[in-house]
Amino acid sequence: MEPVATDPDYRGMGLGRAVVSEALRRCGELGAKQAVVGSGQQFYYNMGFYPIFSVTYWENQLTAGSERIAAGRIRVLLL
Repeated sequence: MEPVATDPDYRGMGLGRAVVSEALRRCGELGAKQAVVGSGQQFYYNMGFYPIFSVTYWENQLTAGSERIAAGRIRVLLL
């Protein structure tokens, strides 16, 4: 349940917190047992969310001799 954003002119008034709290309340009423966000923003920590796993991205610049391989990059996603 994200992203949540607040117009800069209205930040610091608790509006984002109010929206997330109400959304969590309604989801709970509908039977939800947990809510998950894909963000490490402090905002979510402050709302009681906590990390359940982390992802590490690894990158390697591939080269053949002095020339770069056409594929360029490989990325490995470890879950």
